[in-house]
This record gives sequence, C-alpha cells and structure tokens, in this order.
Amino acid sequence: MNLIEMKVTGLTIDPFTNMPIIILKDMEEKSALPIWIGLIEASSIATELEKIQLTRPMTHDLMKNILQTLGVQVERVEVNDLCDNTFMRASF
Repeated sequence: MNLIEMKVTGLTIDPFTNMPIIILKDMEEKSALPIWIGLIEASSIATELEKIQLTRPMTHDLMKNILQTLGVQVERVEVNDLCDNTFMRASF
C-alpha cells in the first residue's frame, strides 16, 4: 500500500447536502481528497485553522494537553477507508 502524505488545506460546504467537507491535499498540491465530516468536527477544525482562542478548552484540546503531558506525540493518522466519501476508520 502506498501512503501519501497530505495536509488539511481548508473546509467547504457541500451545496447539495449542506454538510461540511474537509479538503486534504498532497504536499505538492497536485491531488485532493475531500472528506465529508460532521458539523461539530468542522467547527473544531475551523477554530484551529483560524487560530481562534476560546475561553475554555474543547475536548480535543484537553486530549492534546494530556498527550503532551505524557510525552506522547502523534506521528501520523492513516485514512484507510472511505465509504460514500465519509471517513470511516483510521490507524494511528
């Protein structure tokens, strides 16, 4: 299996379903992978992309802080299954 390193390049809305889509692009920005996500996840990602500071930490912020305190570093996340353009599983 060939792994392709990708980065989050933006969020958009599906005009037909009004569901958020996260756009992943390869490091050379030659190919893109759209993944439909939930509204809560999109809100969290948008907050991070826009560098918005909230008055209290979100659940993912607390998890990040716990992992940092324990010295754990996430090296990669592998998207290994899409079903109807929706991310279903990942390997960490």
